[in-house]
Amino acid sequence: MMMPWTDPTTARLDFADSVIGLYLGARSDPVYEQGQVRTLLPGSALQCSPGSLTVLLRGQLIGPGTWWGPGNHLIEGAATVTAGEPGARVWTLPAAAQTAQQPLLDALLAAEAAEQAALASFRMPQVEEPCNHEHPLIRRVASRFCAADTESSARDVFHFVQRMPYRFGGWHERASDTLLRGMGVCTAKAHLQVALWRALGLEGGFVEIELSMRVLSLLMPERWVPLMRARVRHYCAAVRLDGRWHVADASFSDETIRLFLEADPSLEPHSHVRFGVGQPFHPVAGIQGLDPFDVEVRPDLRDALGKRSRFEAHHFEALNTRLDRAHGLHHLWLQRLQPLQWPSASTEALSMDTGRGRAQGLP
Repeated sequence: MMMPWTDPTTARLDFADSVIGLYLGARSDPVYEQGQVRTLLPGSALQCSPGSLTVLLRGQLIGPGTWWGPGNHLIEGAATVTAGEPGARVWTLPAAAQTAQQPLLDALLAAEAAEQAALASFRMPQVEEPCNHEHPLIRRVASRFCAADTESSARDVFHFVQRMPYRFGGWHERASDTLLRGMGVCTAKAHLQVALWRALGLEGGFVEIELSMRVLSLLMPERWVPLMRARVRHYCAAVRLDGRWHVADASFSDETIRLFLEADPSLEPHSHVRFGVGQPFHPVAGIQGLDPFDVEVRPDLRDALGKRSRFEAHHFEALNTRLDRAHGLHHLWLQRLQPLQWPSASTEALSMDTGRGRAQGLP
């Protein structure tokens, strides 16, 4: 059977865009050269020596109770792993070749730390209120947006949340958790935005709209696109100003918008981040040619939160490599592996480049 990915040059690019490749950075090529690329037919078993490292480049791998998508990695053990319906293309590094490879060890440790941190957003008890506007941290931060008029307060909250990095996964977390993490998917950022508005005494709510995967897939590695649905539900926040609901979609940061435009310049008319009375910011409605004021606003998203994703934390880590690189978020986990040292001008500059410090810095 002829597989759809036979070009050897794409394997190197797929490895660099994997989770391990993200954390290896400029050291990706030397590590890649030491491994072997293989193509597996659908249903065939993955046979690797004990302790070897495998990175899935294309397709799917299926194991007992779980599966792996493009960009995921695994250490072979006793469990049987087989190629999914589209087959699989894998890169494997034998255990012996991993000896004394500090860059690879650092990449594995950083990837594990990032995944463990992301797991927290999947563990919120269903009885908890995600839009917890009475939380002390939410109220303290909201007080800093208390402006002379309602429009200014609403706009300042919008810009604060919009600057936070967008990242797939974890929509079940509380607004206070999103505030501490300093990043989030559309649902998580909407809960934070509405919580801050409500803490200020503003009337905030949620809007649901369909979003084409053709647009959203511009933010993810393209090898994930065949595994996605054609359309997804997108959620954003709205606030009542002058007696009228105004959508203020803070989902996508400036770095995220740049990724959209690099992939599809035709989206440029919808990328100008402006919000105020009589001027909602609802780019998804604009893309679809809809009236941005013709919206149904709901008080909560309980129905949406009751659905379970078919993706797990490790899938989202692979989905986020392009976004993490754009925001510089991967530097956070690599820096934590370094010995403690006094801050210097260079380390402060790196912190600013990551965007993480800017996203987490409270006003």
